[in-house]
Amino acid sequence: TLQMNLNYVAIPLVAKFNFMGNPDQTVFLKAGLMPMALVSSSATFPGGGSSSVSAKSVDAAAIVGVGGAFPVSGNNSVIVDASYVRGLTNVSDSVPVHNEGFVLSAGFSIGMD
Repeated sequence: TLQMNLNYVAIPLVAKFNFMGNPDQTVFLKAGLMPMALVSSSATFPGGGSSSVSAKSVDAAAIVGVGGAFPVSGNNSVIVDASYVRGLTNVSDSVPVHNEGFVLSAGFSIGMD
């Protein structure tokens, strides 16, 4: 199986919709767009060998996700988030290939009151 490695610089532009009044304890949905600029690309062939690959220099992706913030002490909370990202354009002129992936993230919010 041919494996393409495309490395991008991306800027996510995402709106988050909270379903509870307190941002330190909430469930949320998020959606948005992510413009991306190609930094490097390569391909690895079955049986070994690699090569540079021709890919479009820009792409855009749609993002949808869900997450939540859960208080741990005072104004501090743990944030967990799961997203699906799907490229909106073909990354190659010769083959119909899109960027696609799942993103799982976790963080810690520190209240500054």
